[in-house]
Amino acid sequence: MMTPRRPGASAAGWAVLGLLSYAPGLSGYELKQWADHSLRFFYQAPAMSQIYSELQRLEALGWAESRLEPQGHGRDKRVYGLTEDGAAALERHVESAPFRPPMVKNPVAMRIWLGHLTGGAGMDRLIDAYDAHLNEFLEGVRAALKTTEDRPELAYAAMALRWIARSNQAQADALGELRRELAEYRAEALTRKEGMGGPVA
Repeated sequence: MMTPRRPGASAAGWAVLGLLSYAPGLSGYELKQWADHSLRFFYQAPAMSQIYSELQRLEALGWAESRLEPQGHGRDKRVYGLTEDGAAALERHVESAPFRPPMVKNPVAMRIWLGHLTGGAGMDRLIDAYDAHLNEFLEGVRAALKTTEDRPELAYAAMALRWIARSNQAQADALGELRRELAEYRAEALTRKEGMGGPVA
């Protein structure tokens, strides 16, 4: 006899539930801002439409609740918070959710891997563009860190962001090693051509 599957949240749902754990009374717009400011650097930042659909699912599960908050002008604002059941579900998820190593799909590595087809043409431009991307990403992480590091209630968020900063700095350093490796390979290839009396590129 099959055991009935317990209801749970999707990956986006866990993200929204996690965002709600940081502060009560957040609107969908505020959840989106927080996701774009922090969560997007290491997980899935749901789109606005996803956030609202996940909030509906979480309310149906009894894990989130909402209320209208008077604004004193215009429309009232609907805000959301965790229920006790939602907090318990999130705690179980943190402690016992199956671990799946992240799947790395790096299009830059793929193009380097296929460099034998092009003779390495365009590799410098590719590396420069990826280096610029990494630097821009790191600037975003460091900017987010500035808003979390002096707030004790965001200590774990700051730790996650520091880890991501270190990981991406390591990628930038490794990219420098790749740049040097390509330069050495070209120099060796040029020497081989000259020794064989072939044309010098």
